[in-house]
Amino acid sequence: MLNTSTKTLGVNGAFLSEIKKDHFELRDLLCKTDRAFEQRQRHRKPRELVYLLLALQDRLALHFSLEEAYGYCEDALEVAPRLGSKAAALRAQHQTLFVDFCHLVDDAEQLLAPIPMSKGPAGKRRISLVQIAARYEQFREALDEHERREGELILEAFDDDLGVGD
Repeated sequence: MLNTSTKTLGVNGAFLSEIKKDHFELRDLLCKTDRAFEQRQRHRKPRELVYLLLALQDRLALHFSLEEAYGYCEDALEVAPRLGSKAAALRAQHQTLFVDFCHLVDDAEQLLAPIPMSKGPAGKRRISLVQIAARYEQFREALDEHERREGELILEAFDDDLGVGD
């Protein structure tokens, strides 16, 4: 008798609820930050932007740690091990994205410091709000691409599990 075992993709309801809540809160904060950057020309007050960036930094830390702690890809990879390299690359991007964002926040905090009389240490120019906005936009594009690729990975694993792939 041939012993065949089939792995299926299980879905933990509590995990899905927590991830859904996290995604909603992350998207809400991203939208608020996007709007604040879009309105920066009218307000010219960087304090709100910096506070939003700090809140977003905390939210991103939670978001990435939830994805990694719950192992959202682990079950998917048991069903579709061929996706392992894609999942590892996406998981590694968490650190890169987060470190890049932390540098952005550190630089943005300079906007709250008193304006120095000179160019600063070793003639270094102070960062501008326009530069912060451009870096934030680059980060958003990278984050959106990362999240899109994570979604595709999970859907690809579900397709393998359900047998609906082409």
